[in-house]
Amino acid sequence: MQNYEPDVTQLLGLYQQLEDDIVADMVRRMLRMGFVSETTAYQAEVLQTAGILYDDILQMIADRTDASVAQVRVMFEDAGVQTVEIDNDTHEAAGEAPADIRQDGGMKQVLDAGYRKTLGTMRNLVSTTANTTQTAFLQACDRAYMQLSSGAFSYQDAIRMAVRNLADGGAYVTYPTGHRDRIDVAVRRCVLTGVGQTAAAVAKKRAEDSGCKYMELTAHGGARPEHARWQGQLVQIQGKRTKKVIDGLKVFTLKEIGYGDGRGFKGWNCRHNWHPYYPGLSTPNYTPEQIAKLDEKSISYNGEKYTAYEISQMQRKGERKVRTLKRRAAALEEAAKNTDDPALKQGLNDDFSAVSVRLKDAEKTLKDFCRQTGQRRDPFREQVNGFGRSTAQRAVQAAKRQQAASQTAGNVPSGHAVEVAPPEPKDNGGTGKTYSPEKIKHLKGNYSVTFDKVSGTKEITPQLAKEFSDEYDRFGQKFGETPSVRSVLIRPYKNDGYWGTYNDNDGIISIFGAGGKEGKNTISKVAAEMKKTGKWSSSSPYHAFRHELGHALQKHLKDTVPDYEERLKKVRDIRDAFFESLTGLDEDAIMKLKKEALSIYGLIDDESLDEFISECVAEYCSKKPRKMSRDVVAALLHKGGNENAD
Repeated sequence: MQNYEPDVTQLLGLYQQLEDDIVADMVRRMLRMGFVSETTAYQAEVLQTAGILYDDILQMIADRTDASVAQVRVMFEDAGVQTVEIDNDTHEAAGEAPADIRQDGGMKQVLDAGYRKTLGTMRNLVSTTANTTQTAFLQACDRAYMQLSSGAFSYQDAIRMAVRNLADGGAYVTYPTGHRDRIDVAVRRCVLTGVGQTAAAVAKKRAEDSGCKYMELTAHGGARPEHARWQGQLVQIQGKRTKKVIDGLKVFTLKEIGYGDGRGFKGWNCRHNWHPYYPGLSTPNYTPEQIAKLDEKSISYNGEKYTAYEISQMQRKGERKVRTLKRRAAALEEAAKNTDDPALKQGLNDDFSAVSVRLKDAEKTLKDFCRQTGQRRDPFREQVNGFGRSTAQRAVQAAKRQQAASQTAGNVPSGHAVEVAPPEPKDNGGTGKTYSPEKIKHLKGNYSVTFDKVSGTKEITPQLAKEFSDEYDRFGQKFGETPSVRSVLIRPYKNDGYWGTYNDNDGIISIFGAGGKEGKNTISKVAAEMKKTGKWSSSSPYHAFRHELGHALQKHLKDTVPDYEERLKKVRDIRDAFFESLTGLDEDAIMKLKKEALSIYGLIDDESLDEFISECVAEYCSKKPRKMSRDVVAALLHKGGNENAD
C-alpha cells in the first residue's frame, strides 16, 4: 500500500532562515542596548527597541509567506494527482472507470478547499511569531537588567545568559491552545497534516462516487499506541455498519479512528493512509502476524530492546538536541561578532567552544544510535540554516582544541568549579586566630582544614566554628575526603549578595555574614528566605557552606577521577532533560518548575554545570533531597546516596 508524502525541504528552508534571521536580529539589538541604571530610562529604551523589532519581524514574515504560497500549491496538486492514480487500479478492478482529478469537479473542489484551509492556518500560525518574539526579547532584556541591578551578575555574564535564552526561546509560533512550537516545526506539521488530510478526503470522495463502502488503513512500525489498534484494518465510510469483521479484518467507524480529530486518523503528524477495499474482490495487505510484529520490542540499543515507536521518539529527541546546540552556537557567534567589549567577546567565544564540544558529542551519540538501531539519519531534521559551513568549521576546530586541552589536563574537561572571589575588605590583614586542634575536628587523612576568623573583625564564636567543622566532617562522610579545601574563613561582613565563595587556586572557602554572636542567626535567616523564594535548594544555615564544598568536590573529582568527563555527561543529560521539559512554557511556569525541581540559582541558563552541581550537592546534604539532587549525586559519584542529615 502506497503513501504520498511531499518534499517540504525547500519550503522549510524559508522558515528556518526566517527563524535564524529573527534570533540574529534580537541578539544584535540586545547588544546595542545600554542597560542604563535608571529604571525609567531603561524601560523607555527597551520598549522602543521591542516595537521596532515587532515591525521588522512582520515584514520578514510577509516576505517568506509570499514566497511559500506557490510551493504549497504544488504540493497539494501533486498529492491529489498521485492519490487518484494510486487508487485507480483498485477501482478499475471493481469495474469503475479511471478518474482524473483535473477533470473531476467534485474532487478538485475538495483539493482546493484543503489547500485554502492549510494556507490560512499556516499564515495565522506564523503571524503569531511577531508577538512571541517580542515577548521573548522583553523577557531576556528584563532578566539581564535585573541580574545587573542586583549586583549578583556581571554585565558579561548577564548578556551571555541572555544570548542563550534568545537562541533557545525566540522565534516561536503560538497555537490557540497556548502550545508553542518553533517556526519550522509548526510549518512542517501544518503542511504535512494539511496535505495528508486533503489527500485522504480526495480518496474518500472518489470511493463514495464509486460506491465503495470501505477503506483499508495502512500500517507501519512506530505508530502511536492509540493508532496501532486500528492500523491495517478496515473503516466503513458509507452506510450503517452491519459487520464487525470482513476477510479477517476488523471494521471500524470513522468516529472510532478519530477521523476529523487532530489526535486521530490524518490528524497531527499522522502518517497513516487509506485505500479503497471491495469485500470479496480485494485482498488484505497485512496478515495479523505482520501487524503484531510491528509493535514488538525488536530493535536493540545499548543492550535493551525497544519498539519502533520508542526508537522513533528517541531519534527525534537526539535530533532536537543537535538543533538546539547548533542554534546556540550560531547565536553565540553572531553575538561575538557584534560586541566590542573584550571580556564579553572572550566569554562568548568560550561559550561557543563549550557548546561546540557538546554538539560534537550529541552528533556522535546520534550517529551511534542510528548505527545500532538501523535508523536512517535525516540531515534535514538536524539542520539549522544559521549554522552554516563556516560556523560548522569553527565549531569543529573549537571542539578539537577543547578536547586537546582536556587530554593535556588528564583527560578531563578544561574548566573548573569556582565562584569568583570578591575583593578583600580593607581591614583584612590576613588569617588571624586559628582555633586549637582540641576545638576543631579534622577528617582522617594526610591533610587538615583550619577554621579561621579574619583579623581585625568580630570573633567567630568557638561554638559556631565547631559546628562548621562538624558539618565539614559530615560532608566527608558522604562524599569522601576533599583535599581541595585548605582553609575555611568565617567572615562577619556581608558581601553584596555573595554568601560564600570558593577559590580553587588557594583552596579557601569564605562564608560571609557568620561572624559575631549573631552570625548563626544571620545565615539562618538568609537561608530561610532564599529557600522560600526558590533561589536556594535548601533552608539549612549551612547551605552556602555546602554549596561551596560542592565546588571543591568538583575540583577534587576533576583532578583525580579518570572518567570524570563521562560522569559530567550524565549530569548534563539530567539537566538538559529538565530544560527540554520547559519548552513552550511562559516565564512564570518556568520559574515555578525550577523552584520545584531544585532552585533558580542552580538552574540558571548557562553552559557551565558548576552551580547546578553545587546546588544539588548542597540539597543532597539536607534531610529530604529531591529526585534531581539524588540523581545528580549518583551520577557524579557513580553510586547511590548515603543517609542524609541536616
